[in-house]
Amino acid sequence: MGRGTTPVEAALLGRIPFGNDVNPLSLTFTRPRLCPPTIDQIAERLRQIDLTDHDEFPEDLLAFYHPETLREICALKKFFLRTRLNQERADESVTFTQVDEWLCMVALNRLTGHSPGFFSVYTLPPNQALSAESQCKINQAREQEPPRRDVMQLILKKSRQLLGDVTPTVRQTLARVAQRAMLTNDAD
Repeated sequence: MGRGTTPVEAALLGRIPFGNDVNPLSLTFTRPRLCPPTIDQIAERLRQIDLTDHDEFPEDLLAFYHPETLREICALKKFFLRTRLNQERADESVTFTQVDEWLCMVALNRLTGHSPGFFSVYTLPPNQALSAESQCKINQAREQEPPRRDVMQLILKKSRQLLGDVTPTVRQTLARVAQRAMLTNDAD
């Protein structure tokens, strides 16, 4: 299933999408695209997230991120984990919504890359992981330091790009089939 191109294309054609991938990230990258939120919903949810509320601060990741950017990423991670946990506990005060699924998808997609559209300093293209030590070597060779990135603005910008062709007709088509989608991450 990968990043979900085939199931999403099936849904856009009005067919019930089926997909399986052993990697649970494939669900994270596919499911939100079947029920895309509006930009207004995304912007409203982002306003509700406190990007100063973080617990962890993994300093080795400073090879990739400016300290303020890393704090925002850690706060976003904490928000996602807390809302998912509350969802599992059926705590109605904070729930993980379809908009949150979208935000999680976009944020994961923006973690590292090779342009200012990513949270990180210039690094290898997405899907090519490397260690902090290797990133330090890239930084030294390129004479670069991780720049400050605005996590919220980058999520909004990428969301606008992704939702650019989502017309009311596309939303109707997706809504008809998304509830019946069969997406799993079974190894068998």
